[in-house]
Amino acid sequence: MLFKFKKQLLALTLILFSYFGYSQKGNQLSNDTIKFINDLNSYFVENTSNRLEAETYMRTFTKYWEENYIAGYYKEATIKACNLMAAKRLKPVPYIVGYFAALYTSIEKNLPNETFKNWQVCLEKILSKKGIGGVQELIVLGENMFKYNAFYKTPSYVYYALQPNYKFDYDTIPKIIFKDITLIGVNPRGDSIAIEETQGVFYPQIGNFVGKGGKISWERCGLDKDVYATIKRYTIDCKTGNYASDTATFVGKQFFDKPQIGRFSDRIITENGELATYPRFDSYSKRLIVKNIYPDVDYDGGFGMRGPKFVGSGTNANPARILLKRNGVKFLEIAARSFGMSKDRIVANPGAVKFFLNKDTIYHPGLSFTYQVDKRLVTILRGDDCLQKTPFSNSFHKYDMYFEQILWQLDEPILAFNFLPNNFQGEAYFESSDFYTREKSEIIKGKEIISPITKMIEYHTAMDKPDKFSVVDF
Repeated sequence: MLFKFKKQLLALTLILFSYFGYSQKGNQLSNDTIKFINDLNSYFVENTSNRLEAETYMRTFTKYWEENYIAGYYKEATIKACNLMAAKRLKPVPYIVGYFAALYTSIEKNLPNETFKNWQVCLEKILSKKGIGGVQELIVLGENMFKYNAFYKTPSYVYYALQPNYKFDYDTIPKIIFKDITLIGVNPRGDSIAIEETQGVFYPQIGNFVGKGGKISWERCGLDKDVYATIKRYTIDCKTGNYASDTATFVGKQFFDKPQIGRFSDRIITENGELATYPRFDSYSKRLIVKNIYPDVDYDGGFGMRGPKFVGSGTNANPARILLKRNGVKFLEIAARSFGMSKDRIVANPGAVKFFLNKDTIYHPGLSFTYQVDKRLVTILRGDDCLQKTPFSNSFHKYDMYFEQILWQLDEPILAFNFLPNNFQGEAYFESSDFYTREKSEIIKGKEIISPITKMIEYHTAMDKPDKFSVVDF
């Protein structure tokens, strides 16, 4: 009886010794390709909450393994990676299953062995460090790169390369080196950015793409493909969806004969058509002259692009200027800190207005200005706020003029002074700048000065009859 008890105790001791010995080896899996499958199967069953799912998964993997779908170098790499993960007691899900997903994708896509090997080296190095930081991220990154060339993928943004011209590398941290690619960034709504003819390095642990060189077209805004910017250096923070470059060159022959140097920025943002404000470019030069930016319209000032819109820029001391010509002669100048210009209109608010009448002018220091290109129509609006309250100054007739709006068609010799259509209470009047009484100025004019909305005052320009006002019924 005692002998039998000792035998049972010895057997129990051997079992416990075997168990603790296995644990002390850190769940090491066999390097033998046949025994490895048995060890891995046990590891899956023991470390997966759902035993049935673990067994089902391993049956599929065992089939791939035994039929040499996973063969040669890939078998060696698998054994090494699984042992490193087992040594850290990493769960089969998501770590080992994620590794197998990257492995399957690499084989299915028939990628060069070198592509997988470089990623494997990065994974082995990060698994050899203390802790498990960055392991899962690198495993997921491998599958995304092998499947989509996608180096960043979250619910907010996806960044990928159109061409599979990349290499995984490791220099204290993992990185991906890209050469000669078109880089695409998109959000779930389908908004995107694209950088052609670029190269760079992506650092997965910080989520930054550090780029060198590239070309960005304005085609997505509806402009011709020959409107583009080239950039030398840039960094994309993939978490925010935007980037900028202080070393950019803008090319757009419809605007300038020569390329312009400046700053470029772009972002993944939901914008439509003419409302688009990206891509953006701002020239470093603040004094550029563009002849006939539109027919009979010149521009003088700084230059920028906001989506499809040409943006003029200046300063208070040195504003940008729009010059409108009649019969080839400058007739109207608008000076402003900024202009918005699209293919069909120019706007400024506020802008200083100056009509030229030989040596005299009609002037206002700050109004709302719009030019409709297709109609060749200038609309100048005087409002009720601050500077806009001041009257127009007419140095030829020596009058200060009070009304809401000037309309001028470039092909006509007439300026129309009137009110907005919904203003039924407005009145226009002209006050002598030499402090004449109102009654005297009425006598000089020889007609009623105050005009209700049912009247419109027309002024014949200096090219015709500069001293003639007329009142015309609508």
